[in-house]
Amino acid sequence: MTTISIGISACLQGKKVRYDGSSKRGLHLFKQLDEHINLEPVCPEMSIGLGVPRETIRLVGTVDNLQLTDSKDQSINHTNAMTTFAHQYSQSHRHIAGYIGVKQSPSCGFDRVKRYTEKGHAAAQDTQGLFIQSLLKHSPLLPIEEDGRLNDAPIRENFITRVYTYHEWLDLEASGITHKKLQDFWSRHKYSLMAHDITAYQQAGRLLANHKGQSLDNIANEFITIVMQGLKKIATRKLHANVLHHIAGYLKRDLSSPDKQELHQLIHSYRCQEVPLIVPMTMLKHHFKHHNSSYIDRQHFMNPYPDNLALRNSL
Repeated sequence: MTTISIGISACLQGKKVRYDGSSKRGLHLFKQLDEHINLEPVCPEMSIGLGVPRETIRLVGTVDNLQLTDSKDQSINHTNAMTTFAHQYSQSHRHIAGYIGVKQSPSCGFDRVKRYTEKGHAAAQDTQGLFIQSLLKHSPLLPIEEDGRLNDAPIRENFITRVYTYHEWLDLEASGITHKKLQDFWSRHKYSLMAHDITAYQQAGRLLANHKGQSLDNIANEFITIVMQGLKKIATRKLHANVLHHIAGYLKRDLSSPDKQELHQLIHSYRCQEVPLIVPMTMLKHHFKHHNSSYIDRQHFMNPYPDNLALRNSL
């Protein structure tokens, strides 16, 4: 694959671009990612001309009519500037496979960003930062998370899985989509989707099996929408165990009865929360090393991202 790029709010990389001239301390994950992924920093607020230091900003109004204004003076409105920049950014950064925003930021917060009424009271319903909202309108399948939520191991693993999947799709688009390439992509990613959303897995399979009369572009767009929306769901132990058993089935003629029993016991122990996912995965990889399967070797589920990210150690 080509080099993976992720957009990231600049303050998370130590850039002193916050309203008070400070930066935010990034996660250890960012240092790990830097070995494998090109992190492209951007500060949406500075990008629309706000300086450092600057007055704080806030989201004001209804969910359907949000305005980005100065906290003290609502007549100073940054809404149009921010939505315009988000559109420009989405057009000039079609290559990025994800974006990492900042917790509670009115511009690039992903979840539970405070919203205020015109009278200055905190509204009951929170929202997303305006840059993130606008970015998602232009790139609805783009994986997006924020630094605070990435402290949660399942959310962190889910985000990186989606980033690597989406990047592979972007590479496929760039090379020119064909029916064969679409089927190959599905063959490689079907077990990953099965672990996240069994309904989406079934929908994607039916779509590719019954595509006569539809244009390739329409099929591809519907297919990747199903896949990326399905991958948003956090994989459960039950679904992961189901996939592990499916993959273990490719070894049924190669393993001795004791080895089969040991493998299935590890999968059961994982499902019962006795061991992390990395334990049965390591055993599976060990067996496939000695009993090679070209089909399993190319499965995204087996190696969704570099091992040294250690994301499955906490699942």
